[in-house]
Amino acid sequence: MTRVNALIVNLCVADLLVICFSCVVQLIWEYYDRVWLAGDVMCRIIKMLQIFAICASTNMLVVIAVDRHQAITAPLRKQFSVMAMVSVGWGVALICATPLLYVFHVRFDDEKNVTVCENIFRDKPKYHRQAFLTYAALVNFLIPLIILGVCYIRIFLKIARKASDSRTTKRQSFKPGKIQLTSNKTSATLHSAKIKTLRMTFVIVTCFIVCGAPYFVTEMLLSYGNFKNLSKAVYSVLGGIAVANSALNPYIFLLYSVNMQCLRSLKFCPAQTRPNDRRLMYNGSVRSREYSSAAFSRTPVTAVSTTDGYEMAAANSRGSRPRWSANTRR
Repeated sequence: MTRVNALIVNLCVADLLVICFSCVVQLIWEYYDRVWLAGDVMCRIIKMLQIFAICASTNMLVVIAVDRHQAITAPLRKQFSVMAMVSVGWGVALICATPLLYVFHVRFDDEKNVTVCENIFRDKPKYHRQAFLTYAALVNFLIPLIILGVCYIRIFLKIARKASDSRTTKRQSFKPGKIQLTSNKTSATLHSAKIKTLRMTFVIVTCFIVCGAPYFVTEMLLSYGNFKNLSKAVYSVLGGIAVANSALNPYIFLLYSVNMQCLRSLKFCPAQTRPNDRRLMYNGSVRSREYSSAAFSRTPVTAVSTTDGYEMAAANSRGSRPRWSANTRR
């Protein structure tokens, strides 16, 4: 299983927990008009699991963004293991959700003569509720949004800079007496990758904002402002939209990241490796290529990469025509 697939599996597990605890349980609770029959302990645990699932889903988005950021902006640095990254994501979610064990409790409603599961802020000063909702907005929305934005903006800028460098290298590729690594389709390929990354960035951030912003803005208005006349139906709809992002996340990453052939076969995609690959480095750029040491034995060469392989064209320092060429297909 590849790194991306492993991260997406964790994202899907987190989203499944959101559906189970934050959606199904909430729907059942709403169906019974918010009457709680499961006792005080389950009230605290269920509320904690709801926030834990939402935090875990958001954290998996952040983990994927950080992983891609490191892979693209610093490909030669040793990357963190997938296990370590997802462990941090799940661990942070658990830490952020733990306060919910103390925030919710069971109370008997004398007016309706029923037992309800609610937060403890009813009898507390207003600033208690404000502090808690600010904390929830920070850990579930604002901080992850900032990290996502920084990571994907840097990824986009890196690809744009790489495309610009590729165009410059292409213009200088056939100067006599120099070794250059160019591609006839490099600019087009990088431009396509740039557009694809931009689209994925736009979709991810847009879904995250569109789903989460209305709910958290409404909560802030209810806590800090005089916005009191909000129907329960509208509030419930906003709460449902806030977790709808979990239903969209797997499809976004399946669309942009997963090999569709592997998806159709319902199997995990194996890591594609070539044991005979070596590193060819020139002017700070690295490409994995199979090459023969004889290519550099006599004369300067120009390496031209293609989509099917590459061609090694040898030219002498006086700019004569290439004397031989070799094409290797992967």
